[in-house]
Amino acid sequence: MRDEDWKIIQILYQNLNLTKAADIVCLSQPALTKRLQQIEEELGVKVVNRSTKGLTFTPQGAYLVQQAEKILALVQETKHNVVEMWDGQSGTIRIGSAASFAREQLPSLLKEYKEHYADVEFDINVSLSGNVVKMVQNSEVHVGFMKGDYPFTEGMVKVSSEQGYLFCDRPIEIEELPNMGRVDHNRDKFTVQVIDSWWYDLFDHPPVICMNVNNKETSLEMIKNGLGYGIFFETDQTPIYPQLFVKKMEYRNGTPLTRNTWMMYRSASGEVPLVANFISFIREKMER
Repeated sequence: MRDEDWKIIQILYQNLNLTKAADIVCLSQPALTKRLQQIEEELGVKVVNRSTKGLTFTPQGAYLVQQAEKILALVQETKHNVVEMWDGQSGTIRIGSAASFAREQLPSLLKEYKEHYADVEFDINVSLSGNVVKMVQNSEVHVGFMKGDYPFTEGMVKVSSEQGYLFCDRPIEIEELPNMGRVDHNRDKFTVQVIDSWWYDLFDHPPVICMNVNNKETSLEMIKNGLGYGIFFETDQTPIYPQLFVKKMEYRNGTPLTRNTWMMYRSASGEVPLVANFISFIREKMER
């Protein structure tokens, strides 16, 4: 079926008269009748019944009317959204974000952005960084905020760098870690790679993982209760834990252990004014 066929079905249902419908869609009555026959032949079903009293829709035809309303509404919405996106002042930006970034940093960034672009809305999908990368690559989101370094060949903006810390319920030295149990929580592979690079820079054998939990908050509770140590990456917005021993972590040569946060986007997304404005805002914000 052609796009205009859905409009023909809708107009026919609203008027139940071939002559009136033909005038509205700017066709002659014979041309409209022929097109209706072609639709029925294409679908292999009867759409309307004709009689001296006018038109009545078959059950299959009534179903097509319902679908026509949905399809025409979607087309209209799509056209509207395209115009908004290309004016750069309004529309919806789709964002993928690592959970910790969405919780600790993204809200304040979006609040400030809305002060400049009040009519812009956001559709935010929170997941692990590996999934955020896939969202960007598959164009499911316009931009993605992910933790760790990924060899992306299109748009990348460094957003922040978080210091790595050792957390424990008592003072300890780094040299003690191979003989202690670590409380880990679910992390994306990029963060695991960062921690592993630090560990094997200092030690020759794998760490002892004594417990693995779902999230950071649960991991901290386990550490508070003396069930092991943990490794976390902290930003200025992260709460302080006065009841725990916290130590900055470094590589063997004294370089701090850090994890980068990046904003990534496809080149095609960056050409859309709505998205380009947001990318410029983040870039300028990070350069201050």
